[in-house]
Amino acid sequence: MSSPALLNPAVRHSPLPAPQGGAWAGATDAAVGLLLAGSLLLPSGYSWGAALLVLLGLLRLPGWWRAGPPLPAPLRWWAAAVLLMALGWSIHLFDHGQLQWKTLGLDRVVKYLLVLAAVLALALQPPRWRAVAWGSALGGVGAGAIAVWQVGLQQLERAEGHTNAIQFGNLALLLGLWCVALGLALWRQRRLALPCALGAAGGLLASLLSGSRGGWMALPVLLALTLWFLHPGRGKAPAWRLGLQALCAVALLGAALLAVPSVRDRVQLGVYEWEHADAQVLNTAVGLRRALWVYAWEEGQTAPLLGVGQQAFTERMPAAVAAARLPSHALLLNHAHNEWLDMFAKRGLLGCLCLLAFFAVPGYGFWRLLRQADRQIRAAGADAAAWAQSRLAAVCGLVTVLGFLGFGLTQVMFAHNNANILYLLGVTLWLALSVHSRPGAPQVALRPDGARAADAAQADRPLRVMHFVSGGFSGATQVAIDLCAPHPGQESLLVLRRRAMDITERLQRLQAQGIAVRTVSRWSHWVTQREVARLCRQWRPDVFVAHGFSEHLWGRYGALQAGVPRLLHVEHNTRERYTARRLRQSLELAARTERIVGVSQAVCDALVARGHPADKCVAILNGIDLQRWQGGLPWHEREDAIVMSARFAQQKDHFTLIRAAAVLRDTHGLRPTVYLAGEGKSSWRRRAQVLAQELGLQEQVRFLGHVSDLPALCGRVKLAVLSTHYEGLGLGLIEAMACGCCGIGTDVEGVREILTDGDTGYLVPHQDAAALAARLAQLLQHPEQAQAVAARGQAHVRATFDRRRMTQQYLDLLRAPPIPSPPSAMP
Repeated sequence: MSSPALLNPAVRHSPLPAPQGGAWAGATDAAVGLLLAGSLLLPSGYSWGAALLVLLGLLRLPGWWRAGPPLPAPLRWWAAAVLLMALGWSIHLFDHGQLQWKTLGLDRVVKYLLVLAAVLALALQPPRWRAVAWGSALGGVGAGAIAVWQVGLQQLERAEGHTNAIQFGNLALLLGLWCVALGLALWRQRRLALPCALGAAGGLLASLLSGSRGGWMALPVLLALTLWFLHPGRGKAPAWRLGLQALCAVALLGAALLAVPSVRDRVQLGVYEWEHADAQVLNTAVGLRRALWVYAWEEGQTAPLLGVGQQAFTERMPAAVAAARLPSHALLLNHAHNEWLDMFAKRGLLGCLCLLAFFAVPGYGFWRLLRQADRQIRAAGADAAAWAQSRLAAVCGLVTVLGFLGFGLTQVMFAHNNANILYLLGVTLWLALSVHSRPGAPQVALRPDGARAADAAQADRPLRVMHFVSGGFSGATQVAIDLCAPHPGQESLLVLRRRAMDITERLQRLQAQGIAVRTVSRWSHWVTQREVARLCRQWRPDVFVAHGFSEHLWGRYGALQAGVPRLLHVEHNTRERYTARRLRQSLELAARTERIVGVSQAVCDALVARGHPADKCVAILNGIDLQRWQGGLPWHEREDAIVMSARFAQQKDHFTLIRAAAVLRDTHGLRPTVYLAGEGKSSWRRRAQVLAQELGLQEQVRFLGHVSDLPALCGRVKLAVLSTHYEGLGLGLIEAMACGCCGIGTDVEGVREILTDGDTGYLVPHQDAAALAARLAQLLQHPEQAQAVAARGQAHVRATFDRRRMTQQYLDLLRAPPIPSPPSAMP
């Protein structure tokens, strides 16, 4: 069954994104339809659909936990808000030494936790719009029919459904507004628009017959919001005209309602009761509410942080009645007739903060989704119809949040199960629909691991390779970028793990070069792993290449979860921060990895020494783009200066170079400018700046940060230094030497494979500022010697570290017949 086109002014007949089919889709449709249709029509009707959604979520939980994508961000935040609210309800769970297990105790906490399973069910498989439209319409019509039956035939003064008049009227009003929104969006689809119109009429009629004045106060705002964003002429008529029409519609509706005698009498009675509340507190509904509000405020002030609890709140009411602070019929109630004051009295400020998040998190999420969808529709793109679908769900969701906020001013909605379930699952439903209706939203159906391997065997598309690396734009990142350059018969996707620094400009440059790039979160290894798995399911790579520590762990875990058939691990350093646990994880992953690449022979030897299988380890020297890193100024025109291109990190040893500059000044009388190019960790950069200031080098040592044209900088100086504690293969030094600089590096693994001491460059002892200063002084005082070594070093680099050679070796590795990996259980 296909979704109806949600028409909008820009695109009238564009198809919507097709929802997934199958048994899960049918079960979700049935659960949502039953929830919406039966919520007010049947006794405890809200529980049947809710229970089915919880069951679907629990059934899908194991598969999602093993191999599922992370929930979309709005749903993740909503799940966190639900969990926080469950913790809020648990305040005073043990009250007066007794476990409070009834409706407002453990029962409430357990239900909120179970709803998280329903959140998962709707996130993995949102219902189809037809089920939502019919469910809402039947729910509204059913509410109206019950109200007419109770008032017209049973002669009840106020319709109350299967609960009480206030709850029934407010929830019927909400159903009616959902039907209004759906009817406005589906007004050209008569088979659905007519039921929605009847549902809207039924819901509004039930609200009128219930006499729930609190809902009537919220109605103008909610209706105006709905008409403003879902007006059929939105995008064609001027904004002022749409606003005027919405206000006129609200005013006409208000006038029509006030013309109904029962409504007019209820409104006039409410105004009168408010004006005379102090004198008639024992006799009026408004007077009772005001007395309860004052009582709740005073009770909350006695324990402002955690409140007095449900038991103390009700136990103290007889004393308040005896003191004439409350009317006697207040004893029939167990709440304060105001959501916020009730929460403050019973659970204090902490409970109020939980309640604030319970409203603010989904409200903000819906507003962002709504504004984004509205902007896209105004752009009138090819996906405008799909964005209209997302906007419709966001409007319904915002109406839900604002409606409950308004209802809660005169009623404690969450003191009743029906309101809890409809708010929890209503918000979840509209969030899931709004998120998944957006064009390009990834499909999140769980698939068996073997399915991806079968897909990868297809010969009718190019080899698809995904590279995963840190977004810190280190040497490892540059290698991954080089490997993602376009190659015949191959498609590449670069996935960067976000860092603290802003990389927006760099991402734009990569995209301008024709490199497809995505980013994933960094704040949690688990989240990174699941986002990688989601991208793998969406993009379907044949080979997954994970670069650098610790990204190669989380990337490969995510790729395995998604069933990527071939894995490669590229190690970029000889000494990484392997703890016993991380090393164990790396060795376990090695059993599922086809090849393990070291960017130098030293790195390859270090991998084998740690226990990685020698038959899988291979060395491929890093390479650079020699066309970019070449030439430079003639030697005699170059500046007697020093450049070090390296990120600020614990691995790099900027401090020894800065101390060497001080020795050059104090011992040799030389003051060459020292250019430090690179970003990295701000804390390490600040430490280096402090050291330069302490040594009086603040004018001599230049901290350049990111340099967009680094070849030009290297091409105008004579000396390039790589002062480091350890290296895989120092690309910064290689690049500077390719530009004609004389290279000087620390005598450690990874640097020795670049320089031959006294021939193609110079090696200096580790952390020896005096030795480094002496070598720099010698080269600055004997420029002909430095020029000769620079020429030999440049020739060596150009013959050994060509990116084309590196790329071809990786391509040969990627295109070689896959090596079978034995299956093993992953942690």
